[in-house]
Order: sequence, then structure tokens, then C-alpha cells
Amino acid sequence: MKKQYIIYVFLISLLSHGDLMAQKNKLFPKNELYKDKGLTNLICKLQYALVKKDKNFILSIIDNNIENGFDGNKGVEEFKRIWKLDSGGSEIWLVMSKIISLGGVYINYSSESGAKSSFVFPYVYDLTLPNDTMDMYEIVAITGENVNLREKPDASSKVVGKLSYDIAICDYEKSTPSFSESQNNEKNYCGNKEWYYITTLDNSKKGYVFWDYIWSPGSYRMFFSNINGQWKIVSLINGD
Repeated sequence: MKKQYIIYVFLISLLSHGDLMAQKNKLFPKNELYKDKGLTNLICKLQYALVKKDKNFILSIIDNNIENGFDGNKGVEEFKRIWKLDSGGSEIWLVMSKIISLGGVYINYSSESGAKSSFVFPYVYDLTLPNDTMDMYEIVAITGENVNLREKPDASSKVVGKLSYDIAICDYEKSTPSFSESQNNEKNYCGNKEWYYITTLDNSKKGYVFWDYIWSPGSYRMFFSNINGQWKIVSLINGD
């Protein structure tokens, strides 16, 4: 009887360990926007402005020293130039709408003190690498449940697996096809590829995921900060 009990406990331990390992390979969606009414109201207005393509509203909520990239070029005029707000065909409507739809999290948020230093869309930016040997810009997160993993980069291709909020490694060279900027606008894609080739962290599944169900921590992210009592967009950047 004692021997059977020991075996039982051992099996339960193995199952629990496997479950914990599986959890480490996941990044479940989060949206902490509800923690601040002022920011929640602002985002509701922003979403309406995005539908209306109201550039004046967007310009009214960005910080004067907004970070536009890693080249040191800050400010409103640079923001307008990068996003082509004074001409047609800006991608900002799609990019902002997409990352807001994914949900966001507070950075350096303390539930005890109530301090909120910054908020970032999307939540994927808050991903913690499973180990120190991994490159943040090879890692992607599957942003949906039961997402089809396909054998080939085609919607009619064989489904070789299902993914739910998995963390995976992306091979950008195998990802396809590459789109020009004009093609992106025409097809309403948010990214440089339509199909991304990924491998799960346990190496058990490989295949192609459609762009709308995958995001990288190094892809577009938008930061808000509370400046003198007003939430402002302080950064909208892409890449490393």
C-alpha cells in the first residue's frame, strides 16, 4: 500500500511539472486598461478617432517629445512625417487599431501604491523569455485560441496543429511573402509577411501561422505616460 502511494505521488508530481512547463510556454492575453478611468476614456476616444481617421485627435494626445524610433529623432513633426499624416495612405489607422485590440499592460504598475508610470499596447511586449539564451526578436506570441498551424503558407493548406497563446520561435527567412508598403496598404496587412513560419518551444510543432494571429515583442508597440495629470502617447516604435 505504501509503495502504491509513493508511485501515485510521483505520477502526480510528474503531471504537475508537465503542466507548469506547458504554462511557461504560453503567454495568455492581458488587458489592464480598466485600472485607470482616465486612460480608459482616452482609449475609447482614440478608437473612435481611428475609425474616423481623425489625425487632429491623434496629434492632440501625443507628447511634444514623442519617441519615433531609435535614431534619436523625436517630436511631433517627425511623427507626422513618418506616419504620412499630411498625405493619404497612412498606415497609422491599421497599426494603432491592431495593437489596441490586443490589449495592454501597465509597466512598473504597483497595485499596493496605485502608482502607474506607463502603459503599453500590446500586452505581448511584457513577454518574459523562457530562458536567457533566447533572442527576444526571434520570439513571437500566438495571440489567439485554437489557431491553425498549416503545412504551407496557404489558407487551404493542411492543418498540422492547433496553437493557443503559445510562445514560439519565428524563422523570418521562411516566412512569406514579403510585401511592399503599397501592397501592405492594399491588402490591409499589419506587418511585412502574410504567413510566419514558427516552431514551438518544445520543438513538437512547425508550420505557418497567418499574420493576424501572431505578434512579436519587437513589433509595433505604443507607450502612454501620465504627464501632469494627462495621459499622452510618448512612443510609437517598431523593431529594436
